[in-house]
Amino acid sequence: MSANKKAELQAFLDVFPVLADEILGDLRKKNMPDEALQWVKDMLYYNVPGGKLNRGLSVVDTLRILRPDDLTDQDLFNARILGWTVEWVSPLPPNPHPETSASFRLMSPVSRLPSLVPRLPAPSPFPGCRRYHGPITHASRPVLLKHFKDTSYYVDLLELYHEVTFQTELGQLLDLLTAPEDDIDLDRFTPAKHQFIVIFKTAYYSFYLPVALALHMVSPGIHPYVSYLFRRILILPRLPSLLPSSKKAGVKDEKAYTQAREILIPLGEYFQIQDDYLDCYGAPEVIGKIGTDIQDNKCSWLINQAVIRATPEQRKVLDVSVSALSFPVKPFSISVGSLIESHPLSLVPIHLQDNYGKKDAVAEAAIKQTYIELGIEDVYKAYEEKSYTEISALIAKVDESVGIKREVFTTFMNKIYKRTK
Repeated sequence: MSANKKAELQAFLDVFPVLADEILGDLRKKNMPDEALQWVKDMLYYNVPGGKLNRGLSVVDTLRILRPDDLTDQDLFNARILGWTVEWVSPLPPNPHPETSASFRLMSPVSRLPSLVPRLPAPSPFPGCRRYHGPITHASRPVLLKHFKDTSYYVDLLELYHEVTFQTELGQLLDLLTAPEDDIDLDRFTPAKHQFIVIFKTAYYSFYLPVALALHMVSPGIHPYVSYLFRRILILPRLPSLLPSSKKAGVKDEKAYTQAREILIPLGEYFQIQDDYLDCYGAPEVIGKIGTDIQDNKCSWLINQAVIRATPEQRKVLDVSVSALSFPVKPFSISVGSLIESHPLSLVPIHLQDNYGKKDAVAEAAIKQTYIELGIEDVYKAYEEKSYTEISALIAKVDESVGIKREVFTTFMNKIYKRTK
């Protein structure tokens, strides 16, 4: 990590305790008991500051790209505040089975922390949730009110958070419905469901949200080159009214946000598929977590590709009872071959169905061996190159006149293309 990146990371981290104190102070004014205050503080510090913090830092990085010449310390502080509110969305997806989780960022689950277990609420509809996300996810509201109420884009921020939080919850909902850990059925898995999950659960809040926040902060009406000229000819100090103040900011052209979505959502999808790949093939000491998608019955990109590509031999359909089929059929009324042809996803390889979602190292190894037989790693590499080419083509077509810059997207792409962690 370069010295500049280390300095920015530290500046970002320095803002967190300030915001945590503000949140706790607000709760204290509401006469929340000390025990509950301590619990909220523990949850804030346990869940939020860890990890790479790429989502939050992306707000600052994007603002620097959009306004390279005239950022003030207050602008950067505000961007870091918004960056932390993005990180607060991260704890939103709960784990309904904390006792079975091997790791989260290589940290012990909350359910294993004695100081938190006795007081850990069970938010409906996910009893036993490892990460009670309510106070954290909604912590952005008093922070936004305090720091951004007087800006012209305050309402835009609220609407954006409402939109993205709802989208993230939709993705999490389908993820839980499609792959409950206690009910293994690979017939539920489809590429369309996987795409919906990764777009709504990951892409919107991890990629679109940070950029949209920065766009709302950008001063409109004066091109950066014009601002540069003002500074050079010393007009700016004498005529400050010519430039918009930080209270009146934000890119208003909807085309900028549309272009951002059209590129960042595919980028987010690619990112999550990378995560699925690294969960299986990445080294835990490199990626910072132990891969559990196979044992957790996750509707991952890898298993979807395996189910699609499985041959009749791998399906071992003669060993699958008719009662196991996911659609009604009279026994022996049609051939097994015609079932496979008419319903390509209705029968899955017996070694996939028998081993996927099992809390067993031998079963997990059997799934990984099947991935090798099907060449899933090569399928991923081909997908990665295709995605890179298609997204790069979208970036090349960006219209910068509406307030967005190609560099915003190339920065994201350079961070994630062929990443190993």
